[in-house]
Amino acid sequence: MHLPTDNAFNEPCKPGPVRLRIRVAGIIVQDEKLLVTGYSINAHRFFSLPGGGQEYGETAEQALRRELDEETALKLEDCELAYVAETFFPDPFDAEPLHLIGLYFRAKVSGESRLGFVSPDSPEASIMDELRWVSRKELKQLPLYPEGLSAVLEADWQSCSPAHYLRLPAKENRISEQITGRKPWRNGKIRPRAAGILFDEQGRLLIMEGSQHLALPGGGVEADELIPAALVREIEEECGLIVETERLLFVNDNRFRDPTFFGDMPVHELGFYWTAKVVGGRYDPTPRLERAEYGEDTIRLIWMTIDEIAAGNFYPRWLLPRLQELAAGKRPEGTLYSNNGFTESQ
Repeated sequence: MHLPTDNAFNEPCKPGPVRLRIRVAGIIVQDEKLLVTGYSINAHRFFSLPGGGQEYGETAEQALRRELDEETALKLEDCELAYVAETFFPDPFDAEPLHLIGLYFRAKVSGESRLGFVSPDSPEASIMDELRWVSRKELKQLPLYPEGLSAVLEADWQSCSPAHYLRLPAKENRISEQITGRKPWRNGKIRPRAAGILFDEQGRLLIMEGSQHLALPGGGVEADELIPAALVREIEEECGLIVETERLLFVNDNRFRDPTFFGDMPVHELGFYWTAKVVGGRYDPTPRLERAEYGEDTIRLIWMTIDEIAAGNFYPRWLLPRLQELAAGKRPEGTLYSNNGFTESQ
């Protein structure tokens, strides 16, 4: 497990299984001041960027729009991904081990900010008590949650630098000793998935070939591992190769049906697509996986040209033009977010 982390309150984490949460938040700067929300809990005071948990069935942009409306009464006009950030720490609401995947968007808003209505079912309902516009100097003095984000924002104040992945700086503490397992993913929750974009020396891509479709290798992110670690684990399981992640290129909200493996309910998948390179291992085209994971489907890992991939039933379809651009030597400057997968397959 990869669990060096912060404890913003310097108090011990409760023993228990680690829980994974996906949170969206807005970076809203007006007149050289940043909007933050204030919380009070058990005599502790802390702040965060306005936002909240992304819910099953809504895109990250929809979640951000809903959260800003609920918390600040501001209307989201436009947004662009700035960071994907991960950290482990005790949940400020119940001190249980938490793996936070944060999607931070530079947001353009309209309206006048005011403390909005928060659902009484939310743990934040009784403790969120302030909206505050802070200067860069004031930001330094705030206990901003999650820890480590304040320094990133200060260095990148109103920047238009390309979006990228962050492993937030962390201090050692005892959280790893308190983890007794992981809370498993179940359908009806968002499924984070890590996928790898690997080219060989001949320009071919590593592809997972099933009986009905082609896809990039990868799999679900477990609650007790970082997204890059999940990709390394999955590819070694699937074909014996040991890889090293390079850049997070794409983040995509995707929705699909797969009754064979996930039942009748549509799966809401948040995909993280990384470039990676092979650094070791021994290639085995037959995945070393338990039969139960793929049922009766025939799966193998093979290297394919981009033309061969385009001629097949590649999934998700929105990604194919991006892969063709990569094969032609064109790479995006930063991490791109999209929700194409919410409309192409229902």
